[in-house]
Amino acid sequence: MSTRSRIGILNKNGTVESVYCHQDGYPEYTGYFLQNFYTSEKLVRNLISQGDISNIASSYNWYQQKQVDENNREILSLKTYQQRGETLTKELHEDVFSFVFFDSCDEFKYLYYPTCEWVAYKTSDLHNLNSTSDLFVDIPTTSRFFDFDNQVINKKDFLLQEVLTK
Repeated sequence: MSTRSRIGILNKNGTVESVYCHQDGYPEYTGYFLQNFYTSEKLVRNLISQGDISNIASSYNWYQQKQVDENNREILSLKTYQQRGETLTKELHEDVFSFVFFDSCDEFKYLYYPTCEWVAYKTSDLHNLNSTSDLFVDIPTTSRFFDFDNQVINKKDFLLQEVLTK
């Protein structure tokens, strides 16, 4: 079973652009990778421009082959549906409220504020919400899902994004 999420960025005019992320959407995984590796507006915009995501940092490619480097460390790569030929594009929301309450059957939403940082919302039970403050969840500063000794982030994911914006 997947923990679904939605990843968005707040635009200067108050609208929000977002994409769906199908797997591992909980704060200890997707939240952690967003907060620690998607640390600039440029990187976040390029991430969203690629459309919907299967996984933010997978050690397997679309052929279910494990990716490893020359030191036998797992290479974690972004898996987008665009990589396998699908055209799933981003959503445009009128404002932050519309983004948070947009129903994509997600359990979490992540919003990047270009002047600030990532904010995480728990959206799995919006119908029984008592207060909007109940939506906020912390993104942990460490993750049991990322091992610095045995895993690396695929630098090509970020180098490609830098090239795309030049």
